[in-house]
Amino acid sequence: MRIDIIVLLIHLLVIAVIDYKQHIIPDQLVMSLVIFKLGYDLIINQSFLIMLTNIGYALLIAVPLLLLTVWIEKKSGKFQMGGGDIKLLFGIALFFTPVNTLLIMFIGSVIQLISLKYTKAMMLPLAPALFISTLLVVFLA
Repeated sequence: MRIDIIVLLIHLLVIAVIDYKQHIIPDQLVMSLVIFKLGYDLIINQSFLIMLTNIGYALLIAVPLLLLTVWIEKKSGKFQMGGGDIKLLFGIALFFTPVNTLLIMFIGSVIQLISLKYTKAMMLPLAPALFISTLLVVFLA
């Protein structure tokens, strides 16, 4: 397994535990993940183009998600997704192709919906579901 994926999974595990317990995703952890991946692309892959491509893919995922979330929140008047979740998805997207990132988001959403149904909670942290879905994509896709 690639070292960058191992670092991603460790970060996601820590973030998932913090989000589960405190309902917050620390910006420092997400930023360290992003900085690590950009440095990894420059040093290990030795490619500025790969780094820019990964940033472009991540923005293609994160920006529409941010706009959709803002639009839904304005229409419904309800809080839907935190900024930390969107930043975390941007960080995850740096590591995967757009298709795999969308797959992670889809599986995470299904996990989240199932969790909401069985816990009867009104709101659940998203990071644990994203951690599980990322594990599934890494090991099964």
